[in-house]
Amino acid sequence: MHQECRPRELGRVGVVLPLREDHSMSRYSIVFAAVLFSFGVMAVGLSPTDPGGEWTLDARAVCGDGIIETGEECDDGNTDAGDGCSSSCAVEANHTCIAEPSTCGPDCNDDDLPDECDLDCTALDGACNVPDCGFSDDFNSDARPDECGVIDDCLFDYITFPAALNTNAASDSGHDLNPQLATDGQGYWLAVWHSSDDLGGTIGTDYDIFFSTSTNNGASWTGPEPLNTNAASDAGTDAHPQLATDGQGNWMAVWESTEDLGGTIGTDGDILFSNSTDNEVSWTDPAPLNTNAASDSAWDWEPQLATVGQGNWLAVWFSDDELGGTIGADSDILFSRFRSIGEDCNCNAVPDQCEGGTGDTDGDGVVSLMDYSAIADCMTGPCQLGPCVPALYADLCCLLVDMDEDGDIDLADFARFQIALTAP
Repeated sequence: MHQECRPRELGRVGVVLPLREDHSMSRYSIVFAAVLFSFGVMAVGLSPTDPGGEWTLDARAVCGDGIIETGEECDDGNTDAGDGCSSSCAVEANHTCIAEPSTCGPDCNDDDLPDECDLDCTALDGACNVPDCGFSDDFNSDARPDECGVIDDCLFDYITFPAALNTNAASDSGHDLNPQLATDGQGYWLAVWHSSDDLGGTIGTDYDIFFSTSTNNGASWTGPEPLNTNAASDAGTDAHPQLATDGQGNWMAVWESTEDLGGTIGTDGDILFSNSTDNEVSWTDPAPLNTNAASDSAWDWEPQLATVGQGNWLAVWFSDDELGGTIGADSDILFSRFRSIGEDCNCNAVPDQCEGGTGDTDGDGVVSLMDYSAIADCMTGPCQLGPCVPALYADLCCLLVDMDEDGDIDLADFARFQIALTAP
């Protein structure tokens, strides 16, 4: 079988050499002919074309150079017989050859693929059982195993055919734009983009930030969900998201938005952010990253985001803001550094590191017997978590019952807890 996509194809090429007046070749022409032959340009002899003084060198296919040329059915890079491609570069009986240089072998099911490169080696007569059949890896689902490295339609076997990541692509009507992608390096992937789709009427048709996750290196994706938690009620445009992760289950997303967040900031373009500490099971409500969002009137656009881990994040974007007259009104690059300072074990919107040992482990604003279980757990081991914290941060909950803040949960903390419990 001939490979259809070849970098070159050489046929019969005429090379005209000068002759002496007596029609003999000069020594220079002979040397030139020898050089051409050494490079495989001439495979067979000389032929007179003009009695007036020219001879023509015929440049024909060279069998064994790994290039399928005119007159060759295959070329596996050698002139050995019995390997599927004969010494004259013809496909041998009961064999098939593909690619260039040719990969040749028996073709037990007569599908023009050598058995060693065939995922389905079921013979037409049911008698095909060769040792090389049945490779399991076929990354681009073209029925040719990756191990063969066969070029198919000019694309390598390791490139899959395009497929829709947003699983509602066949039925949605909104525009999906500007995707971004990140991975934790452990097989978990997150894709974000902005979209005007209303997800079946559950959110508005203004642009919002969507996300989808994959736990099998992108082979399949979850259905689109809004990342900005106000998607059902906001009216501003959310666009151009960027994404980063520290590889420990913590993800941060930033984007540009004209949403005023309930009148708390302006409708000029600002940079919003949201973070997740549980591999995107939940996201915090959008908040402005540019701290002058409530007072500025210039536009902030197209943020970029990066992290070195350990809760440290850095964002950059371009802006027309003058920063209170300290810079010009032309577009400049602004940046902001920010840090995730901790978990919120009792879900009261105050980081545990900032809350200290209050004893209020359920976040209801009072210390009661409902909080007792946490201090009991922390005296014997890691406490049980509230609904908004992954198990990775179990030890942080104990900060809430470290009443004397000495880093140890002991009887002294229990005594202080009793005082807090009975205090008016």
